[in-house]
Amino acid sequence: MLMSMQQPSNGVAVGNTPTTSELAASLSLAASRRIVEADGFMRAGLYDGWLPHLFVGNLLKGQTVGVIGAGRIGSAYARMMIEGFKMNLIYYDFYQATRLEKFVTAYGQFSKASSEEPVTWKRASSMDEVLQEADVGIQPGQTQTK
Repeated sequence: MLMSMQQPSNGVAVGNTPTTSELAASLSLAASRRIVEADGFMRAGLYDGWLPHLFVGNLLKGQTVGVIGAGRIGSAYARMMIEGFKMNLIYYDFYQATRLEKFVTAYGQFSKASSEEPVTWKRASSMDEVLQEADVGIQPGQTQTK
């Protein structure tokens, strides 16, 4: 897979919005479902048969995704998690993310019309509020949000 990457002067690779937000969504899924831990378990030859709760991890559906900084990357990540896993959103940003809020509201209405539990959004008043309420999340690196 070809990824568009830049090489800044400090030596840290930086991707553009689609690649960065997709990677963040992948890492969220890997962490919640314990994929790396399960891979290590299998490679070490420790698998001795199926157990009902062996590396099941946590289901993301219906949980809350937290975003600190709802700019391009944060909003793209939120949309992926909402559409892919039917997650609710809590976000914190200095500015109101009106387009993201409208998207989540419309997606919630679509979910309800499809006889599913509608997704919801909430704009938090602080980063701490996001950290307390979110089950999984992202903080894209910007000077203002560090």
